[in-house]
Order: sequence, then structure tokens, then C-alpha cells
Amino acid sequence: MRATRSMRNAPTIQRQSRRLAQRKRHFAGTSRGKAVTALLPLLDSLADLLLATGMTPAEFNRLAKTSFVSAATRSSRLRNGRVNASRVAALTGLTRAEIREILSSNKGSAIPPAITSPVLRVLEGWSSDPEFASESGRPRALPPRGWSQSFAELVRRYSGDIPAKAMQSELQRLGAIRTKGARIFLNHQAMFTDTRALTALIQLSNFVAPVVRSAHQLAVRKNRLTSKMIRLKLNSNVDLNLVEKRAAEILSSSISALRALGDSRAKDSANAKAAGARPEILISLALRTTAGTRNSAKGR
Repeated sequence: MRATRSMRNAPTIQRQSRRLAQRKRHFAGTSRGKAVTALLPLLDSLADLLLATGMTPAEFNRLAKTSFVSAATRSSRLRNGRVNASRVAALTGLTRAEIREILSSNKGSAIPPAITSPVLRVLEGWSSDPEFASESGRPRALPPRGWSQSFAELVRRYSGDIPAKAMQSELQRLGAIRTKGARIFLNHQAMFTDTRALTALIQLSNFVAPVVRSAHQLAVRKNRLTSKMIRLKLNSNVDLNLVEKRAAEILSSSISALRALGDSRAKDSANAKAAGARPEILISLALRTTAGTRNSAKGR
């Protein structure tokens, strides 16, 4: 009897499974698929800056986990103020053990220790390991190959599975080493982090972070974020300089006018008692210039 009843229920179970699979595919093709499509260009551009500043995918992954947990905890606190770890796990897909570890590490330090790249590990080992550095911490001149006190042994010990030849090529590209005769020397004056990329990353964070935060608030309120972008194609660097100067003047005057407008409205309503939170408006202005060759240029 039980076997017969199970056989009768089998088609129903199969239909339910097919419908569930269809719903999952539909959800993946709409919400998640659109989110991935929108996010990939941003991450591709961000990865260029992060690599230039020395950040590794492992470190970015850990920072991303921390940010996801922080976002989930803001909506997962119990009445007594404690975090509902089970709900955070359900939202993020992380285990409760990972969540507890992230939350405990956030209490002790705001910035987790960096996960350095193989290049930086090799350079640090070259300056700190007594086998490759003097007692004062000065890196020794190393022969390319050998079982001990060689560049190949240094790379094997600190880079993981990266071949010594590939590491040497990368360090030469960065200007971190120089060869003289049969020895490899560390260039002490080399900059291992692109300071221009670091400056650009800081500027990007200062501009994008408030916009993203505002976009999330608008999404919660079911409103839309208004954005406009224009692209001006120019013929020469002379035109580029003129348009860039004029655009900077327009942005500066626009900011001054908007600030004055906000101050005047605040003075007009200073004596009025507002019920609840006061409304705010976030206006972000940016100017991006992409210079071409000496004879041609494009302004964006």
C-alpha cells in the first residue's frame, strides 16, 4: 500500500520539482542576472585600481565579506541589541562561525590585517629573513639560482607556486630589482604601490560611496536616482584644455549656487518645527578627462 501511494505521488513531486526549478531559473535570469550585469563593469574598472595599489583578490574577498556582514547586521538585530547570527547567515550565505569571527574581529580593529600579494611577500622576506638580508635588514645581492641564499630559493620560500623566472620578470617590470653581472639587487628607491592609482581610488571612494548610499536609500523608498552623463568629443589638446577649464568653472559655480540655495532655505525654515527627519538632497558632480595622443584628445 505504501509503495503504491508513493508511486501515485511521484508525478506530483516531479511537477513540483520542475516548477521550482523554473522559478529558480527565472529568478536567476531577472534579479541576480541583472545585478551581475550591472556590477561587472564596475568591478572590472575597480580591479585595475586595486591591483595597482597592491591589493589581492583574497584581501578584497575578506573586506567584501566584512561589508556584507555589516550590512546584514543592520537589519538583523534583536530587541536586546544582539545580532541574530542565523538571519545574517541566511542573508549572506556565510556560516555562523564565519559571522562570529568577522563580528569579533570588527570589535578589536576597524582595519583587518592585509593579505599581501606574492610580490610583496618576496620583498618583505628579502628584507627580513636572515638568510637573504644582513643583520641591519639590508637585502643581500642574490645569485639567480642555488639551494640557499639565492633568488630562486627566496621566491620558492615566499611566493608559493610562482616560478622564479616569472617573479623576476614581474619585479623587473615594477623596477624593483636590477641585475649586475651574476647578481640580482633590490632597488631600494622603487615604488611598489602606484601612488597615482591610490589617489584615484581615494577620490573615487569619496565620490561614489555617498552616491551608492543614497541610491540604496532611494531603492528602499521605491524612488529613482536621477543621473545624467554627457560625452564631448574634441579635436586637439588645445580644445581639451579649454573645455576642461570651462567645465571646472561651471562645476565650481554650480556648487556655490546650490550651497547658497540650501543655506537660504535653511534660514527660512529655522523657526519652523519640522515633524520627523528633515528632507535632504544629494547632488554629486564629477569631471572626467581622458587625454589621447599629442595630436588628438577626447573629453568625457
